[in-house]
Amino acid sequence: MPRASTKVFKKRRGVFNKGRCNKSNDGCGESNSTVPKNSADEKIVLMVQSFVLMKLNHLPKCDSSENYELNTRLVYAMRCIGKGAESARMFCGIMNLPPPPTKFSKYNHILLQATRETCEHSMAEAVREAVDENDGKRDLAVAVDGSWQKRGFSSKNGLVTVTSVDTGKVIDVEVFSKHCICPNKTKHLQNCKRNFEGYSGKMEVAGALSIFQRSQSLYNVRYTKYLGDGDSKAFTSIVENKVYGDHCSVEKLECIGHVMKRMGHVFDA
Repeated sequence: MPRASTKVFKKRRGVFNKGRCNKSNDGCGESNSTVPKNSADEKIVLMVQSFVLMKLNHLPKCDSSENYELNTRLVYAMRCIGKGAESARMFCGIMNLPPPPTKFSKYNHILLQATRETCEHSMAEAVREAVDENDGKRDLAVAVDGSWQKRGFSSKNGLVTVTSVDTGKVIDVEVFSKHCICPNKTKHLQNCKRNFEGYSGKMEVAGALSIFQRSQSLYNVRYTKYLGDGDSKAFTSIVENKVYGDHCSVEKLECIGHVMKRMGHVFDA
């Protein structure tokens, strides 16, 4: 039998991990660093160290306000991943960064206003594109659907979206919440976020009705074709309330996916 090789690692040429001579005013001493000077790794380390030592007060501000751009970006990043002020303090502590802004709610309000303006502008552009796709006609076909934070219609938060069938873009949205932090539940505060009472499953009905009722005043369009769930009561509510008067009716479009789903349950039974 051939003799097994005892070599595990291939021998490499050259000398590695040797210290370099660091010349200074005090003399020459050998360094234990394994990263050679003027290398890409050393530049990255220096860049990270410079960023860590940078103070928030020396960073540029957003426009002419007192809000620094890095503070706003930090709060925005935390909100995007569902975290808040405590997580921001923990992150900055672990990364050896200066502490985050103490007035976290102020930046939340700034981001809310910016997000709201961007959302309204985006949906207005989506309506314009839907009208162009419909040859300039302002009677649009839309898909209506509701979503909740938790399953089982026990969620305290939900929303309803209306999407253009022609473009696939969202053109309107309605958000509902039953969450209330007011000390007196019978007398709500002015900034209370609660805007819905009752069964969570009715959020889709109330949201669809509200969106259809304001379509003409908001975008000067009518949603004359309704594409939604077959078991939803939103379409029935829209027809009963006659949102566009007696001379304009809303047509129901059946969703093939939900029809196949219901037929599949029947065949499985």
